[in-house]
Amino acid sequence: MRLWLPHALATGKGQTVRNTHHYRDRTRQVEELEAAIAACVGTDLGVRLCTQLRASDPRIYRDQLAAVSRILETGPVPASEVLERLAEREGLTATRFKQYLEANRCAEQRGREPDEEAAESPARARTGLDAYAQLGQPRGHRGMTHEPA
Repeated sequence: MRLWLPHALATGKGQTVRNTHHYRDRTRQVEELEAAIAACVGTDLGVRLCTQLRASDPRIYRDQLAAVSRILETGPVPASEVLERLAEREGLTATRFKQYLEANRCAEQRGREPDEEAAESPARARTGLDAYAQLGQPRGHRGMTHEPA
């Protein structure tokens, strides 16, 4: 005869095993993460950043808060101007937050300074494509054409 189940049988009454993960208070964790972000960047700015994160996708709001909080805790605190621009952006996510901070840090290392024209034009300030704005514009070459004579 061949044994299929070599383990010992349990005797006695069965026990219910509960996964306590389902019973935790998720609102407390969200409030703690919002407070951590507000402590890093300031109350008003923290509230506006959290509002943008919630508006982008409410289903994953807690995950977005955790990621942004981790980004702010691990790296240097960004300049308030950078955070102000991020707080005004619609569709803000933790990934976009991180990419924007990295792009800003790289731009500062290259020596790029924010200019007044970009500050006046919010569309250009968001895209950062000022260098390409003049492409295709005639500059003193009015006599030159690319059509056959």
